[in-house]
Amino acid sequence: MPTDKFHLRRYILYEFQQRKMLQNEGSFFDNIGDRGKAVFMGHARTNILRAFKPYEKLNLER
Repeated sequence: MPTDKFHLRRYILYEFQQRKMLQNEGSFFDNIGDRGKAVFMGHARTNILRAFKPYEKLNLER
């Protein structure tokens, strides 16, 4: 498994897509471990917040 952040993220996203095709998301999260989960969730949260940036006035970030 790759160690640096960029490749780790690409690896996790690739793995996620592969597992999703198998409809096996549960075991995917079991397999990547805590650090992988933190990285994955961190990126997901960042991307979600970035997507909502134009709507900050509506106070969607709680």
